[in-house]
Amino acid sequence: MKVIVIGNGKVGKTIVEHTCQEGHEVVVIDKKSNNIEEIIDEYDVMGIVGNGGSYDILNDAGVDKADLVVAATDSDETNILACLIAQKIGAKATVARVRSYEYSNQLEIIKDGLGITMPINPESETAKEIMKILNFPEAIRVDSFAHGAVDLVELYIPNGNGLIGQSLLSIYQTYQIKVLVCAVVRGDEVFIPTGSFTFQAKDKIYITANSRSTLRTFLDKSGLLESSLKSVMIIGGGKISAYLGKELTKNKFDVKILEQDYNRCVELSTLLPNATIIHADGSDQSVLNEEGLEYTDAI
Repeated sequence: MKVIVIGNGKVGKTIVEHTCQEGHEVVVIDKKSNNIEEIIDEYDVMGIVGNGGSYDILNDAGVDKADLVVAATDSDETNILACLIAQKIGAKATVARVRSYEYSNQLEIIKDGLGITMPINPESETAKEIMKILNFPEAIRVDSFAHGAVDLVELYIPNGNGLIGQSLLSIYQTYQIKVLVCAVVRGDEVFIPTGSFTFQAKDKIYITANSRSTLRTFLDKSGLLESSLKSVMIIGGGKISAYLGKELTKNKFDVKILEQDYNRCVELSTLLPNATIIHADGSDQSVLNEEGLEYTDAI
């Protein structure tokens, strides 16, 4: 497989490392000659110095024969343009890193309208992973499906829980909530439970429902979700904080963000009108105490 990587920053280098280990043909494009020299010395790749959004540069890289083009420069616009041109020339698949908050609601348009195979936003994805932890703090692991609409939660049944000794059928009769227990791990055994299956303490269960709210309601009522988080303090007002703050306020969390840069505080107050933005140093213990750290559920 021929892979073209545009941008040799941290993400680009990681992609090059993995694709080279898998034995793929790799071409790297970057504006800085020292970056290209460095990657050529370290890996068996072809390097081209130039703008990855340039038609001529992409032609020189052989993009018409590329199976995959990954644009991961520090410019969203360059990444989108590079993938658009690569797709027009003949690349089979294109991936663009798009990090800007302003473009967050346009990823589907970028994908469908411009023909880019996959736009990805690392900061947004990070915020979503944090949200999973905040939504299900007792969970060992949470996996999302159907574009994040459905969660599969992995957790243990603790000692003394009301589900112990109950069958799957009796649990539905008790709670009248439709959930799907996909699998149960008990010691070294794995069960695909039927209606007569009876739960025991320390069973590890994999459970899902047709919506996140339905699943959360069942976990609350069954005592599997013992702690309900309501307030979150975020230290630092970067891109991840903006995405996380948006998700938290949408889910009715009480959100407070501490940021040292005054201008960024003004931006955040516009982006997140339902969050409290504090112009302060979040590493100062007295500030944290003053802002109610003691009474905050998560930080």
